[in-house]
Amino acid sequence: MEQRAYQDVFRNRIQRGGPRSGGGYSTQKIGAVGANLAAVACFFTHLWQTPSPKLRRTDQSNLLRQAAFFLRALGRLTEIPLERMRAELRNAVSQKKWKEAAIIGGHLCEIQLELGNVAGAIADGDQAVIFADRGREPTQQRGQRVYYANALNQAGRRTEVDYFFREVQDLEPKGRPKRNKFRGDVEHLEFLLADVERTAWQVTMDVVAFARPDQDTKKPTANRKHAVTFQNHFPIVCKEVAQQAQGALRSDHLTLLLRGRYREFLARTELNSCLVDASSEL
Repeated sequence: MEQRAYQDVFRNRIQRGGPRSGGGYSTQKIGAVGANLAAVACFFTHLWQTPSPKLRRTDQSNLLRQAAFFLRALGRLTEIPLERMRAELRNAVSQKKWKEAAIIGGHLCEIQLELGNVAGAIADGDQAVIFADRGREPTQQRGQRVYYANALNQAGRRTEVDYFFREVQDLEPKGRPKRNKFRGDVEHLEFLLADVERTAWQVTMDVVAFARPDQDTKKPTANRKHAVTFQNHFPIVCKEVAQQAQGALRSDHLTLLLRGRYREFLARTELNSCLVDASSEL
């Protein structure tokens, strides 16, 4: 009875199939995360720890992952059954179910990162990449590298981050439609723009600080060095940001947002007026 309820009601009617078959309706389309969590709770004998033994073994494993996903989406990180997930991971590895092991490892990596355990996230991400490579499924190989790269980025290991994001690009299927964006595309773009964005803000704040009029003399305090820095360097930085964003993901909304933010940056009255005032005093 519970098996039929899980399969016919929850999976087929509420979720409308799995993500690969265009399902996940109640989660991905209408965002009913809380309602989904309440639904899966009915299939546990011990909440979030022990799925009903009347379910198939594969469905029990799926149920644990779904519960972890919903709890994480709701910010209830401390309720996620990490030890039970690790037990499922060990079971998948012992049976050489590499795809399942990679998926669980990737989830653990993201959960650990959100819990602030960067070292744990790196360890889990590393294992997830290994399992994905053993399974030799390109989608998992790319996805787990993105999770791992994010964990490495939080640890400041930027050289390794760049390496794994480039591996993701190398694993890109040939002939994939440009409109079909992969999560790693956006996250790689954010990584590439980080240094440029940091430089843009540093130059901006530097010019504002030095070009703001002195409280006593009411004259700009900027010297030639900082005025030239703004005139020559800052527009180049912003142009580089726009070019990278446009070239990386032309149709992505995040890219358009980034480009719009820098256009607004350049047009800010305060910066332009400070530059004019500072330059007139040189």
